Amino acid sequence: MKKSMGINYIYNLLYQIVTIMVPLITTPYISRVLGATAIGDYSYTFGIVSYFGLAAATGTVYFAQREIAVRQNDKKQRSILFWEIFFFRALSGILVLAAYTVFFLNFMPRYRTLFAIQYLTVFSWSGDITWYFHGTENFKITAIKNSAVKLAGTVLIFLFVNKTDDLWLYTLILAAAMLLGNLTMWPYVFREVLWPGIHQIHMFRNTREIMGLFVPLISIQLYTVLDKTMLGSLCNTTEVGYYSQTEKIVRLALMLPSAFITVVTPRIAVACRNHETDQIEAYYKKTLNAVCLLAMPMTAGCILVSNEFVPLFFGKGYEPVIGLMQAESLLFIILSLGQMTGNFLIAMNRQRDYTVAVTLAAAVNVVLNVVFVRGLGMGAMGAVIASVAAESVSTIRQLHAVRGFARYRPIIRAFARYLLPTGAMAMAVAAVQRSLDGAFSVIASVLAGTAVYGIILAAWGNSIYRKAKKTDLSLISAEKSSIIDPPIKRGDKHL
Repeated sequence: MKKSMGINYIYNLLYQIVTIMVPLITTPYISRVLGATAIGDYSYTFGIVSYFGLAAATGTVYFAQREIAVRQNDKKQRSILFWEIFFFRALSGILVLAAYTVFFLNFMPRYRTLFAIQYLTVFSWSGDITWYFHGTENFKITAIKNSAVKLAGTVLIFLFVNKTDDLWLYTLILAAAMLLGNLTMWPYVFREVLWPGIHQIHMFRNTREIMGLFVPLISIQLYTVLDKTMLGSLCNTTEVGYYSQTEKIVRLALMLPSAFITVVTPRIAVACRNHETDQIEAYYKKTLNAVCLLAMPMTAGCILVSNEFVPLFFGKGYEPVIGLMQAESLLFIILSLGQMTGNFLIAMNRQRDYTVAVTLAAAVNVVLNVVFVRGLGMGAMGAVIASVAAESVSTIRQLHAVRGFARYRPIIRAFARYLLPTGAMAMAVAAVQRSLDGAFSVIASVLAGTAVYGIILAAWGNSIYRKAKKTDLSLISAEKSSIIDPPIKRGDKHL
C-alpha cells in the first residue's frame, strides 16, 4: 500500500498551494470589505471555538497517523484501529458539543451569532478522517477533495460577502466549507476499511497513548490561539485583526516546507518502529535540507518586501502589519525546524520529550503575553514577540531531545549552504526596490529574488545537491527493498 513519496509530496504541495492561493486571493478583498475590526471579531471568536476543537480531537490525530502508518499493509488491523479511533472521537465530539452548548447559552452574548454559526465547525471535527488518509499515505484524496471545497468557498465569498455586516455570512461560508470538506472523505474510506465486528472494537484500548498526546496539544493551543484571545481581552479586536492578518500570511507561507514534512512523517514512523537508525538519519538530513532550502529565503524576502506588500495587499489602515510581519518572519526558520523535530519525536514514540518542549513554550508564551501585551501595552507586537520567543524555546528543546541521531553540525552546515544564495537574493530584491515602486516593485522583487536564488543553486548544484541526491537514491532503494523483504533491525538500539 506504500505510495511514492515524490508523488505524495506533489499532491500535498499542490493542495498547500491551493491553501495559500485562496487566502491570497480573498484576503485583499475581505480586508477592504470587512475591515480590521470585523476580521478581529472572527479571529477572536474562532480562537475560542478552537479550544473546543482541541478537546474533540484530543490526541487522536498524531496517534492515528503514526499507528495507521505502521499498519497500512494489514487491512484488518488498520480497519480495527480506524473504527476504534473514530468512535473515540465521536464520543469526545458529543461531550464537546454539550459543553459548547452550555458556553453558547451563558457567555459572550455580543458574539452569539458567530458562535451559533460555529456549530458547523464543531460538527466538522467529529467527521474529520483526514488522519486516516495521511497515515496510509493517500494524499491524493485529501488534496483533490479539500482543494475543490476551498475553491468553491472562495467563489461564494466573492459572490455574497459585500459589506461589513456580512461577517456572519463570511463565517458561515468558512464553517460550512470545513464541514463539507471533511464529509467528502467518507465515501473513499469505506473502500479501504472493513467492518470487523463490534466485538473486535475496543474504543478505549488506546486511551492512554491518545491522552498522552493530548497534553502537548493543549500546550500548543495555548501559544498559538491564546495570543488572539488575550489580545481581544486585554486590548481590542482591532489589534486581533492586525495580528491575525500577520499570522495568516506567515502561516500560509509555512505550508511550503510543511508539505514535505507531512509527507515524510509516515515513513519516519515506519522506520522508527523497525529501529532502522540509518534510514531515520537519512530522512532527518533530507528534511533538514528541504527546510533550509525554503525557510532561509522566505525569511529574508518577507523582511524586505513587507513595506510595499502590506499596503498593496491589505489596503489602507493596516500599516501596523508591516512591522509585525517583519518580526514574525523569523518563524519561517524556527517553526519549520520545530515541526520537523516534533514529528520525529512523535514518530519515535517519545511523547514525553515533545510534551516538555511545547509545555515549556506555552508557559513562556503566557508569561510574555502578560508582560508585553498587558504590562507594556505593546498590543499585537507584544503578541508577536511572545510567539517568536515561545516557538524558539520549543524548537531548541526539541533539537536537544533528538541530539542522539541529529547532531548540531548538519544543521549548521545546512544553514551555511544556503547563506550565500540567500544573501545574493536579498541584494537583488533590494536593488529592484530602489528602482521601482508599488505593485511593480513587489512582483519584480519576488521574480528577481527567485531567479537569483535559483541560478546560484543551479551553478553550485554539484556541491549542494550531490549529497542530497545520494540520500534520495538510497531512500528509494530502501523503499523498494522494504516492499519485497521484511524490515531489517539494525542492532539492538531502540530509539
